[in-house]
Amino acid sequence: MYALTMLRPLLSSLVLTAFACGERAVAPPVAPEPPLVMARLDAGAAEVKQPPQSEPVKASLTCPTPAVADDVRSCASATGAAPTMQAVVAADLKALSARVSPKLAANSRARKGVATTPAPGNDAKRFAPRRFEAEEERYLQIVHHYLCSTQGGPNRTELAYGEAQQYFEARHWEEAGVLLRDVALGPPSDLAIYAAQLSLESFNILAATFSRPDCNETLRAHLDEYIARLCTTTARPSAAEGCEALVQIRATSDP
Repeated sequence: MYALTMLRPLLSSLVLTAFACGERAVAPPVAPEPPLVMARLDAGAAEVKQPPQSEPVKASLTCPTPAVADDVRSCASATGAAPTMQAVVAADLKALSARVSPKLAANSRARKGVATTPAPGNDAKRFAPRRFEAEEERYLQIVHHYLCSTQGGPNRTELAYGEAQQYFEARHWEEAGVLLRDVALGPPSDLAIYAAQLSLESFNILAATFSRPDCNETLRAHLDEYIARLCTTTARPSAAEGCEALVQIRATSDP
């Protein structure tokens, strides 16, 4: 079994680094050979393999919730002509303004000595998803329509990362984890390692804060995938620091 006692603080430090800035399956570990016992036969002692003991059935990877994963990837609502890049950029700026303005207003009130509501001490409240502002929803609609309607393109990975980060910043952890994993395991990019880190953090928050033990299994499986895909001898130089952190996390979670 993995030990995850060191995982949460390490992942939290990765998120700070991340904000500052196909898929290959990983074979499961080989099960050990069952122990050997000695049985007396007419011809003498012989090695007989002891039948393996029944093991508890492992929970399937139900994190993220399949319906959530399917919904966030669905292109069913992307109808009509693809938005232009100018429309995507304009929507992004408005969404950014919608996110930043309340924070600036709160800082202004604090500087003027106006009392502000303290941050909740309970992690479940502090990490609870928030509602999107109207401009943020509009941005998500436009960029998702663009991604569904436009294949390839030099800005596709950056836009996909921006879409995923919007969910992450709004604390929609399942959606963020799904979309960030798609970026991490998508076409080679300098953003892949940061997407991997944020994806792991999303599932770690679900497991540690919202009582989702199934997300622990997802986190472990994805961690191995990211190391195998992003941290090879041909890994991008920009991924070196992030890969070192992922390998360290993997080492602390070894049995």
